[in-house]
Amino acid sequence: MYGLSRTRTIQRCWANHTFLSSFLVSKETLVTYGSRSSLTTDDKEEPTLAEESLTFTKRRQMKKKVQGVNKTQTVSISLNSDSEKVKKNHSIKLMKGKNTEEVELLVKAYDKWLKKDNKKQMYLLDQKSADRLVHHLLKDIKSDDVIAESHPGPGILTRTLLKETANDIITFEPQPTFASHLKESLLPQHSSRLTISHLDLQKFYTYYVHGKKVPEKDRLHELLKLFPTNTKKFNSNVKMVGVVCDPKFFFRLTLSFAFQCCFFENIFPTLYLYIPFRLYSRISLSLGHFAYSKVGVPFQFYFNLDHLESVPQTGFYPPYPLAASRKRLPEDDFLHLVKISANEEFFNKVPREELESFHYFLNRICLTKRKDTLITQLEKWIPACGPEFIKNGFRVFTHPRELTQDQLLQAYYIFSKLPAYEGSMFHHYRRHWAIQFGERDEEVVRLKSDDEVVELEDQVLEN
Repeated sequence: MYGLSRTRTIQRCWANHTFLSSFLVSKETLVTYGSRSSLTTDDKEEPTLAEESLTFTKRRQMKKKVQGVNKTQTVSISLNSDSEKVKKNHSIKLMKGKNTEEVELLVKAYDKWLKKDNKKQMYLLDQKSADRLVHHLLKDIKSDDVIAESHPGPGILTRTLLKETANDIITFEPQPTFASHLKESLLPQHSSRLTISHLDLQKFYTYYVHGKKVPEKDRLHELLKLFPTNTKKFNSNVKMVGVVCDPKFFFRLTLSFAFQCCFFENIFPTLYLYIPFRLYSRISLSLGHFAYSKVGVPFQFYFNLDHLESVPQTGFYPPYPLAASRKRLPEDDFLHLVKISANEEFFNKVPREELESFHYFLNRICLTKRKDTLITQLEKWIPACGPEFIKNGFRVFTHPRELTQDQLLQAYYIFSKLPAYEGSMFHHYRRHWAIQFGERDEEVVRLKSDDEVVELEDQVLEN
């Protein structure tokens, strides 16, 4: 017993000596986790209890995640270092020709003027694209016509117009830097023909609504007084040219026609515009997608749209941005040159006094939800009117997206001839809508400011 006890005593002493010697470190730090504690040193950090509890799979996932973050940071640093190079070369990477160097030099020269926050405007920087627009314009222009250019930017198209035509030219450049450049470089030599305005030609309808709210700041009157009055209505002596990449411009254009105000009260201009493929698809309904019809269907009724040609987007800067959810198509690498003029024959189908009602009818029909039908939408205005449409060939479950332009017009004829039409809720809603978007009467003063008008436009385009 004594020998066994002595052996055990020696073993315990040796174990205690070894255990105590492990604590003889230069610096000791006690880390406590709940009711448990562990000792770590500054020389080597031991794994924490939380890390020890991780399974092998979780550790591997965490390792991959950390590696992904490091990789993203590395790519981000690389992109930041090359961002200036990518930004300047993006607009010319698809163009291979004699104009490539010229476009690259212009991009470098004017890059500091192209504001990063100016996402809704593109500038023409390619001489060939300017020449093509002027080539088509010369087929239609008369000696007494006035040319209005929207957002000339560095003035590539302006110089071409001054060289190839003898007409008066009005440029609308809201950016002070570009406007000053045009005044210094072009105005001294062409002061008899060239007028430079600081107003934004593409926001004409916003000026119209704001002018009703604040008559003393009527910028629309300031804009329109630069144009000659057109007594022939559809035979216009005003030609508008430029690059448009803002979808709200075409929304404003249809409203201006519907209310017969702004450009379509006395001017009735003909437009020669470069527009991106996505906007061309909206107003031409070329993709057949119902989302585009909110602007496209009224546009097809009110205007003649002629596609003249397509040019590479590389001659314009900055590049047209696409939403991340949009798949890029080959057509997105081109801008489309179109000619837009008012449809003179439209008033043979719809009287001028009914134009506002017709536009509201189209506006609401085009916003019909997928689960609804044409008849359910119309019965919200005049209950139990469905049998009249069924009698004229419309099916019960017909959706407006299934209708042709002639069928939409027929639906309006039937609806407007119903006995209950004059006293229906349709006119109450139409009146409210007209006040919101600038009907020409005193009630429009209830409306607000430029920003709120733009918000209304955004709501309509995003619904």
